Amino acid sequence: MMLTNMNRPLPRTARRRTLLMAALAIAPTCVLAQGIGGGCNIGETTVLPITFAHGDETPTIPATLAGQPAAAMIDTGAFDSTFYKPALDIAEIAVRESETNYVAADILVANVPSFTVGPISTKGYFNVEKSTESFAARLGANFFARNDVEIWWAGQEVRLTSPKGCRNAYLPAWGPNAHSVPFQTDQSRRDMRAWFKVKINGREVDTVIATTDTISVMDLHTAARYGITPKSPGAVEEGQLPSWRGKQQRVWQVPVADMAIGDYRVQNATIHLMDLTLSGEMMSLGSDFLRNHRVLISMSQRRLYISHLGGPSFSGPSEESPEPSRCSSQTCIVAPE
Repeated sequence: MMLTNMNRPLPRTARRRTLLMAALAIAPTCVLAQGIGGGCNIGETTVLPITFAHGDETPTIPATLAGQPAAAMIDTGAFDSTFYKPALDIAEIAVRESETNYVAADILVANVPSFTVGPISTKGYFNVEKSTESFAARLGANFFARNDVEIWWAGQEVRLTSPKGCRNAYLPAWGPNAHSVPFQTDQSRRDMRAWFKVKINGREVDTVIATTDTISVMDLHTAARYGITPKSPGAVEEGQLPSWRGKQQRVWQVPVADMAIGDYRVQNATIHLMDLTLSGEMMSLGSDFLRNHRVLISMSQRRLYISHLGGPSFSGPSEESPEPSRCSSQTCIVAPE
């Protein structure tokens, strides 16, 4: 299992995944035009096909690094972005050590000359990880700070837009009945993750969509204050995951009687409990939630839109391959939904 590091607070497993970067390298980027009227202009919609690095988990999207085709993992549960050394070595981008504010701690950095994902281009110094990952970078929420990001797990698509004059408009293009809740970011800390409220047994908990988490997780101690513990009816221990400094943390899956996101009542909800002491009172919704939901993180409105697409509210990895993206050909025409 992979868990997002929220501060980066949650641990990542040592299990490495592989993917065919060539498939992403030639994957097309589709650009659509859309308008709503009433002064609201959605503008161009860039559709990026998702390739999963492992089964139907760990979403990667096409990118270019120093003018060369690459792939990047989208990680909405992280606020920062990190490049991986193997891809930088292939692109002949120098990596060097740099000092930090921590005693006897050094980090790796690189001056990336150019990096592009759809309409987003950047350059400059980035942190670097020594890794065996075959993709170029892990892109956190700050990378997408000026774009609305739609995540359609089942359709294997990420859609990027930059709406203008749409503060009070209904933005989801997939249908008229999406639920929505406001979210907050912490600009004082340059943290553009979308933190929204989820009610658990009538009490609110700060929550984030975490695309690289294979499971949805709630802090063990927070959950206990909400009446959910490893001894709750139906709780099942699922083993351990590595945490800070390699410490193993026990994980339980527990049914949740009452979960709501705005006016969306999440049916038959289950959540995983884990000690996230260093993360504070929080919860993340991972790929087990995203499989059967469609989500729009609207940075332009500071609102999150969610639609349940059918099936279990939380589900494990699919035994069958997901349906391919509608934009898997060079000519992309998206039918009305």
